[in-house]
Amino acid sequence: MMFLLGPSLEVRPMEAGTYETPGPELRRKRSRLGTDASTGSSFDSETFSPTPRYPVQVAPGFSPQPSERVYPTEILRRNGLVVIINNFTEEREGSELDVRHIQRVFDGLLQYTVLTGPGYTNLSRELLDSKLQHIKDMLQEPPGYNRFFLIILSHGDKDGIRTCKTDGKTWDNKIITVNEITEIFRDTPLMIDLPKVIIIQACRGEDHQKATLRPDTCPVDDTEYLNLQMENLRIQISTPIDADNLVAYATTPGHIAWRQTDKGSWFIYNLCQVIDTYHRNEHFVDILTETSRRVADLTLPLESNGIKTVAKQMPIFVSTLRKKMYLIDT
Repeated sequence: MMFLLGPSLEVRPMEAGTYETPGPELRRKRSRLGTDASTGSSFDSETFSPTPRYPVQVAPGFSPQPSERVYPTEILRRNGLVVIINNFTEEREGSELDVRHIQRVFDGLLQYTVLTGPGYTNLSRELLDSKLQHIKDMLQEPPGYNRFFLIILSHGDKDGIRTCKTDGKTWDNKIITVNEITEIFRDTPLMIDLPKVIIIQACRGEDHQKATLRPDTCPVDDTEYLNLQMENLRIQISTPIDADNLVAYATTPGHIAWRQTDKGSWFIYNLCQVIDTYHRNEHFVDILTETSRRVADLTLPLESNGIKTVAKQMPIFVSTLRKKMYLIDT
């Protein structure tokens, strides 16, 4: 199901078209709707260290080693492998921008291997099963990869992720669940004790995430905005059973994930910005947390039957990671 939003819609504060310039520290600036059009990424005026250092109390006889707390970036292994599955491309206008953002940070910046293109686009359930098995085989080819990211951009329903016909717009009446995906990669010897990440950009229902208004929130004005669409995907949240897995969703269960046809989705756009800025000194869970904050700060004005309201979006992730996962060698 696809919804095209009307001309009275506006997104604030995702109006800038450039990425942030990395800085040595985060600056938080309390934003006010209608006054800050940076990128939704400003902070409070106070400055803080993203990873404060405190004295650590160590139990007698215990001497933690870096390898026990941080996933290794092994010299003998390849860098990370990133696979982008992009379905329903004829209906999900703007998703090609998500692919570009992902390629820019993972390929251009982090020097990971990124697989995308015709062989990973508009896949039926049968083709997706075959592709995932092929990816599993790749992960088991020596010397292996030190990280694995599977990024899925698609529609779906309450039972799972929808697969589609090769026309890029027709559902093949089949789904794949997150549990089925994690099961495929569970028995991958060369990825044992290494992080495996699944990122899902899609709606998980049709409800609008409501806003909790703060005292400093300004009223929102109606202005024309024709470049928004929403995806209709409801996926049951699935907690990974095995260790070293992380599943990140663009939004909480039952709610809409927003996508702009001229910038891409809120979640992927901001995730790539945060990676761009903090990949050298932040581990991935902190990167996701900062992404969640930025997306949560975005506001979409809505009007129905003369009643004005605002919609929000709240990303969520489920993790069984046992160590800190940095994106580059620290």
